[in-house]
Amino acid sequence: KELGLGVKAYIQALEAVFTRLLREAYGINAEAGEDLIGVWIGNRKITAIGVYVSHFVSMHGFAFNINTDLSHFSYIIPCGITGREVTSLEKERGERQSFENVTQEVVRSLTRVFDMNVTERRNEHG
Repeated sequence: KELGLGVKAYIQALEAVFTRLLREAYGINAEAGEDLIGVWIGNRKITAIGVYVSHFVSMHGFAFNINTDLSHFSYIIPCGITGREVTSLEKERGERQSFENVTQEVVRSLTRVFDMNVTERRNEHG
């Protein structure tokens, strides 16, 4: 509600976070699915988006495959979609990725797409 976005626009903005991130930080051409929610590199899904909204509060969000063990997806039908693959940043780039570096890029892209400032907070345990 604070962002002034409806559910559809919020999902599209989340897709934009990852299409922009992949293009700008990693040189990967990714697109939001026309009929399928999420972010795709060809027919390979790299970011799943699932949002639940109640009383203008969103819950859940996204799953961005960084160094994901993709073999687990052979046991399920990811997102109920057949005939498509699941991929990861590691698979697309051909090398394991630094979770910390990718997290910084995700935050950077979130702040740009949603036009917001983020302040890092550490809890007393970490």
